[in-house]
Amino acid sequence: MRILSKYIAAEFIKWFFLLLLIFGGLYLLVDLGRIEGFVKHHASWQDMAAYYLYRIPQIISQTVAVAVLLASTITLSTMSRYNEISAMNAAGISIYRIITPILALALLISAAIWAGNEKLLPLTNKRMEYIKRIKIRKETPRSLFKDGRIWFRGEEGVFYNIRYMSPQQDFLQEVTVYYFDGYFRLIKRIDAAAAKWVNDRWVFEKGTVYKFPPNAIPQSEAFESKPVELNEMPSDFKQIESNPESMNYQELHDYIQNLRNKGHEVISYLVDLYAKQAIPFISLIMALIGTPFALRHERRGGKALGVALTLGIGFAYWVVLAMGLALGRGGVIPPFLAAWGANLLFAGLGFYLLAELSL
Repeated sequence: MRILSKYIAAEFIKWFFLLLLIFGGLYLLVDLGRIEGFVKHHASWQDMAAYYLYRIPQIISQTVAVAVLLASTITLSTMSRYNEISAMNAAGISIYRIITPILALALLISAAIWAGNEKLLPLTNKRMEYIKRIKIRKETPRSLFKDGRIWFRGEEGVFYNIRYMSPQQDFLQEVTVYYFDGYFRLIKRIDAAAAKWVNDRWVFEKGTVYKFPPNAIPQSEAFESKPVELNEMPSDFKQIESNPESMNYQELHDYIQNLRNKGHEVISYLVDLYAKQAIPFISLIMALIGTPFALRHERRGGKALGVALTLGIGFAYWVVLAMGLALGRGGVIPPFLAAWGANLLFAGLGFYLLAELSL
């Protein structure tokens, strides 16, 4: 049995890495269209090479499920074509025993993707974004996230320190604005519980204005609501909104908890949080679908038909997943169902096909 399991696993691994290389290469070739934009910004070849180097983990994460799907299909279709499956069945080996090595490897791949998404991908995404924006496009860095707060450099010596921001809702919470003169001396500071964009200007609420005139005693004035003229608009803050792709599961969980404690809407972030749980298991779901389809349609129409139908099912999975995520972010369905619905639906389909196949 161990020899048989090793043989099936070796065949699957061979096809898996070959297909991962093919799909990853195709993805990279399509993505190389970005180079034209990089050249326009006179990017060095070192920066472009570094950008694509940091992009590799993202490419692997997005193509691994398709590689698992086709590797499981081709492995079993090939074995069935040469009557190896029939010989195993004649020896009393069940279909479930035959596919166990493939499902076990798919589970290991899912675990590896989970670990990579948690530990590696947030770091490489941040680095990739830094190279693209700062080193290639030559954008001046204006923001920094530190100790749970956002620092943002505005125009004309103005700096912002923000606890929470929502550019879509034109809202800043727990905000401090620092004003510096040409010699970088603090001349004024505004502390406010919130700032809202109303009638094309910022209105600060429940705060205090501090003024620091040279060679004089600092002055302070409390206010309930105060219009403040600033050059920055809500759109200027969109570039520093927290990006779930740049956070691991725990960081996103803590961020959502903080927003909940402040009474803010978190549905969209909850969908992203549950998606971080569900997406790594796509590889296992693809193997669960691919194995029965390979065996089922090898009997009825050959390997080509099995591969084609499996790809169709895989495409249908991604459509259902994308629709679920969109409906979840829109608040139409619960966040958990939005992220896990496709997995549950297609896992059920896979188990049904396996049960039907063994009859």
